[in-house]
Formats: sequence, structure tokens, C-alpha cells
Amino acid sequence: MMFSRGTHHTSETEALPSASDAENSDATPPIWWVKTIASWTLLLVAVGVLAVLVVVPRLTGSTAYTVLTGSMQPTYPPGTLIVVKPTPGDQLKAGDVITFQPESGNPSVTTHRIISIVYDASGKRRFITKGDANNATDPVQLVEEQVRGRLLYSVPYLGRINSLISGSSRSIAVFVIAGGLGAYALWMWISSIRDRKKPKPPENPEPGAAPPDPPMPPAPTQAVPAHAEVGGRHPAGSENRCYACGADQSGRPPLAYSAVPDPPSAAPVIPSAEITQPIPFIK
Repeated sequence: MMFSRGTHHTSETEALPSASDAENSDATPPIWWVKTIASWTLLLVAVGVLAVLVVVPRLTGSTAYTVLTGSMQPTYPPGTLIVVKPTPGDQLKAGDVITFQPESGNPSVTTHRIISIVYDASGKRRFITKGDANNATDPVQLVEEQVRGRLLYSVPYLGRINSLISGSSRSIAVFVIAGGLGAYALWMWISSIRDRKKPKPPENPEPGAAPPDPPMPPAPTQAVPAHAEVGGRHPAGSENRCYACGADQSGRPPLAYSAVPDPPSAAPVIPSAEITQPIPFIK
């Protein structure tokens, strides 16, 4: 069969990707989110510990202490970190938790709560303190010079870490922790970029699913021989239509390009099997 000139259209269509397919192809694996959240949580916890132990006390001029006894239970049990800020004596009031030096010349300190404030004969303020877990008040009335400061904040269990890095080792620990946190943050950032750029493996088909259909090859096209008009007629066709291009006698192409049937071929001459005899000649 010969085809007319024009673009050959096939029934094969290509499905456009839907929004759900695009979301599935760009979806981040859950394990990536778990690792990222866990890493950032660990980093934030480490930064918070460093800030509580070193940064905030240094910025506010405070001092970090560790509760060693149970006199302030249950509010401040042993192992609690307390940060004490120097406070003028005239700003202290009953109910404040203060850290003080009970004996002059003894570096040990105690943290108790102010129960009341009294004045001596000279008009000097004195503080009566007591531990929350104690039944009696402290035997010594404190003067302002004995008070180291008022409680700024406390963190449970963090005091044990504070005890390990006290003294000269604190400065070394600050540089080590700060450097480690910086390196860890950089590693997390590089790892997240690298994971994003990794090629994603093809998704495994569901068990029992039919294999995808192979793509259909494009339909072949057949070149149409050129023709020439001779006397207003097309020699390739009959009087009504050209079989090469489908044009009529006037040379106008058909309105719609479609397949044109082949021209009818002459029927072959089949010799008759019947034996004929010559007609006798009558004189």
C-alpha cells in the first residue's frame, strides 16, 4: 500500500509525569531525616552544656558550683549545677538562695536559703539561713562580706561534669569542646550535602507485578516518488485520482491525508483448458 505525503501520526502517546510521581522521586529517605535530627539534637545539647557551664557564667561574672550534700533537697539534690552571681547585700531578701563562706579563711562554701534578715546593735544587716532539708537554722548569722552571691540558675546532674573540669582544666576543656563542636557541625553540613547528591537506586517493583511494556518503535515512513504533470493530468494515476499523491485531475491535493489504495492490476490471462477445434469450412 502506498501512503500519501504528510506527517504520519501514530496512536503511541507518552504519559506526562504527575505531581505525585515527582514528589516520590524527590522524596528524602526517612533514614536521612533520622540521622539529621539526631545529629542536630546532639549538637544542640553539646552547645547548651558548654553555654551553661562556661559561656553564661563568664558573660555574667558568675561562678558555677556543684551541690555535694543533701541539705537543699529535694529542690537541689547532690550533683546539681548551680550558678551564683555576685549580688549586693542590700538587694538580698528572705527566700533567696545564696552561697556563702561560713568560716573566714576557709575556702569551702555552703548554699542555703535566707530565712530572715535581722539588724545588730550597730544597724548592720545579718542573714539567718537554713537548708531546705534541715530542721534547724544555721548557727552563724551571716554578714554581707560572707555572701558570695545569689543563685542565678541551676541544672540537675550537670554538676558532676562541672566537677570534672574545674580549675585549670576548664580553659582547656573550653577550647577542646568548642573545636569539637565546630568540626562536628562542619562534618554534618558536608554529609548532608553529599547525601543529597547521591544517585537514588531504582525502586524495586512489587512482587507479582507485571513487567512494564517495552516502548513501541516509531512507525516507518515511506518516501513518495515525485511526479510531474503532463497535460494537466498525473501519469501515475487514473483519470480521477493520482495514486502517488492522492491529487485529483486539477492537481489539488486531498483535504485529508490518508492511505490511498494501490491501483488495480490487470488480471492475468489464464489460458483455457478447453481444447477447441477449427470450424469446418463448407464449400
